[in-house]
Amino acid sequence: MNREHLSAVAVVSFFAVFAVAVSERYAVSDPWKPYAQAVREYMAAAVRGDSIALVRRSAGNQPVAWVLDAAQRRRAMLTGWSQELRSGTGQRRGDTVVVLLWADNIAGCSNLSSISASLLNHSASPRVLAISSPCVDRLPLPALPW
Repeated sequence: MNREHLSAVAVVSFFAVFAVAVSERYAVSDPWKPYAQAVREYMAAAVRGDSIALVRRSAGNQPVAWVLDAAQRRRAMLTGWSQELRSGTGQRRGDTVVVLLWADNIAGCSNLSSISASLLNHSASPRVLAISSPCVDRLPLPALPW
């Protein structure tokens, strides 16, 4: 390599390192990520059948009953959510947070609206207040009259 080529490589390398440093400085972190992690861990506890962990991570009876029912009826879906669930959007309301979570490649459930959850946000480990999913909560079709 000649001297001009080395100079060009050095200049390009400098600008590449500068661009990466600037982009990391202005990167926005996901404020809903800790809540997605809390719900993933909640799902994993249900798949394991760990009712003590479910009660400890809940702020009421609804989430425990819902997730245990879902684990019984849709175990594969719950297992997928415990591994793939990501945050979509959310809203803070006083000491609660409502989040909409989604996951790709979960059979039987659209990634547009996988899970919605309300969590109490008063500690480092938020507790689930309510949880639902259109993939699990579908009402049965009415019986045909004939």
